[in-house]
Amino acid sequence: MRAIRRSLYSGELRGGSPLLSERELNGLHKVSRTAVRIGLKQLDALGILEGRKSSTRLLGNSAESLFSNFLVFQPPAERDFRKVIEVGCIDAVIANADGKHVNELRRINAGVISSDADMNEVAAADYQFHKCMIGIAGNSLVSSLYGGMKDKLMLVLRVGKDVESGRRIAFNTHNRIIEAVR
Repeated sequence: MRAIRRSLYSGELRGGSPLLSERELNGLHKVSRTAVRIGLKQLDALGILEGRKSSTRLLGNSAESLFSNFLVFQPPAERDFRKVIEVGCIDAVIANADGKHVNELRRINAGVISSDADMNEVAAADYQFHKCMIGIAGNSLVSSLYGGMKDKLMLVLRVGKDVESGRRIAFNTHNRIIEAVR
């Protein structure tokens, strides 16, 4: 699926562009159907895929910026750091996650949508979700770097968490990731 990501970055594919079928992707990239399905799950977890038109998956209109729903208003340094770390670890998270990890991600994500939680508690749950994901990826150096950025990341993660719609966006995005991981 790196080829699809490269096509997005280069502008060759844009939001609304139809993707090839699983069979066509399999033939074009010379990979197994299982590999294609896993790749599509990863792209879905990143929020790149949107809906279906018959059997063709369509790229979402915001596909050019992978995390536009929740990174667009963040300062560039923090946004870029999160993109590299969080997007970069998704392959390892999917490969390493087991049922226990999925349950932990679900438990943490429940804190993001909790109506009893204040903005700081919701931001802390959001941070814990991503920290857990990075832990599942199994790279202790990356996990340590993410932990070292906690204070800065918490400032960023508070944005929008004081309103229901901001909480819902984070919760739904996390659910897409959980579905791809399980």
